[in-house]
Amino acid sequence: MGRKTWEGLKNPPLPRRRNIVLSRTLADVPGGEILRSPEGLDRLTGIDRAYVIGGEQIYRLLLPHTSEILLTVLDEEAEGDAVFPEFEAEFGEPEVLDRLEGVCEWRRYVRITPTDLNP
Repeated sequence: MGRKTWEGLKNPPLPRRRNIVLSRTLADVPGGEILRSPEGLDRLTGIDRAYVIGGEQIYRLLLPHTSEILLTVLDEEAEGDAVFPEFEAEFGEPEVLDRLEGVCEWRRYVRITPTDLNP
């Protein structure tokens, strides 16, 4: 996650998860780790699967390296000033994982074009 997402957490980070914050300015992230650049992600060990939880700049930065997207789509418009980048042309049709009628739908997209990691 990015600095703004970290600072926007209303609760402590979830336990038993490795919380990695990509930030050039934060000095400390209690319960997490700081990386100063995305290149540092390649040097992390012990991670089989990573989840990118925002914000907008981090999504844009890491989308080219992403092979799968797990996306929650709200049934109603939500207020906000950040948006998820366009990705549909690089990913197949979504698999609907679940739906909560009147609230949201959970979708899974799988990349159909090569990633920067797997050309």
